[in-house]
Amino acid sequence: MRTTITATFKHSIKPPLWMLAVGFLLCSFMQVKATDLENIIPYKGKITRDVELSSTSTWTIKQSGNVFASGMGETLLDFSFNIPGDYTIEINETDVTKQHHDECEHTEWPIVMNITVSPVRMTFDMSSLALSEDIIGGKDMTGSTLTISVFVETFNNQPVTLTYPQFRSAGIETTIEGSLPNPATILMPGINLLQYDLKGAATSGTYIMFDLIDYNGLTQCYYKQEMIP
Repeated sequence: MRTTITATFKHSIKPPLWMLAVGFLLCSFMQVKATDLENIIPYKGKITRDVELSSTSTWTIKQSGNVFASGMGETLLDFSFNIPGDYTIEINETDVTKQHHDECEHTEWPIVMNITVSPVRMTFDMSSLALSEDIIGGKDMTGSTLTISVFVETFNNQPVTLTYPQFRSAGIETTIEGSLPNPATILMPGINLLQYDLKGAATSGTYIMFDLIDYNGLTQCYYKQEMIP
C-alpha cells in the first residue's frame, strides 16, 4: 500500500510571540474556499509543510510520468519549483528498521504528494503596510484605506489579473475588511502598490491581524502588534 497526501503550502510570516498559537490557527483556516487550493504552491516555491524525511529517505519528483528530479533526505525541502505545472512527489524509506511494519499505526511507503505549481508568485511586503487612519475600538473604518506593496514574479514575465480583491481581519469581535476599488486589478511583474478601501470596526483591548489573499488564493497574514485602543 501507499499513503497519498494532498499537501498544503503557504507563505510563512513570523508572528509576534503573543500570537503564535492563536494566530497560526486562524491564518491556517482563513484560505479562500471557492476553489481547492490545498495543493497549490507559487512559482519558485518550496515545500514548507512537515513531511516525514530522514537521511535514508529517497524522493522523486515526476511530471507527466517522467522523473523531473530526485534526491535524498531533507534536500527535498530545498528544491525550488521554477516551472509551472502538475507534479507528483514520491517519498520512500530505504532503512527497513524505520518502516515499522509490526506496529498498528505506521506510515505506508511510499508517501505520495500531488501538487500544482502556479505560474505566479505574489509577496506582500508587510513592512510597507500603512493605514490612512488609526484603528480605534468601535470606530467604523469606512472611508479609510490600507495600502501595501506587493512584489510579483511571473513565469512568462507578463502582467496578471488579481482575482481575489478582498481581505478580512481576524481577532476577537473584529469586522474590519478591505476591498480593492477594481475587482480585477492588473498586476505587473515587479513592485505594485495596492490600496484597499476599509469598512467595519474592531474592539478595544484586542489584537487583530489581516488575512491578505494573494494571486493564488493563499493567505499571507499581517499581525498588528499594537493592542486596539
